[in-house]
Amino acid sequence: MIARRWRVWASREQADAVGPYLRATGSGDALRTPGNEGALLLRCDDVEETLFELTTLWRSMDAIREFAGEGYTRAVLYENDEQYFLRWDERVEHFEVTSLEDLNQQVALGS
Repeated sequence: MIARRWRVWASREQADAVGPYLRATGSGDALRTPGNEGALLLRCDDVEETLFELTTLWRSMDAIREFAGEGYTRAVLYENDEQYFLRWDERVEHFEVTSLEDLNQQVALGS
């Protein structure tokens, strides 16, 4: 399994809209691509801006290429990204997943 990681930064004022936007675009498209095994969106609020880290999980590099194209090391960008993000990583990082534990258990988030 391969983890594909990408980061974006948003203003604190815009931050609450970024999660739904990413689910409608990048992570949503990834989840609809055959070979995708899931997505994780992390948020870290700072004083002036908010960092989002999107990690998608894939069965193979071929599946990633199906989603991102032959230039799969570049970020997949969308027409309205500049309305939501202050900046973003131009390149994504790929990691071999060496351990994946306890993800099949029900976890209550935000409680």
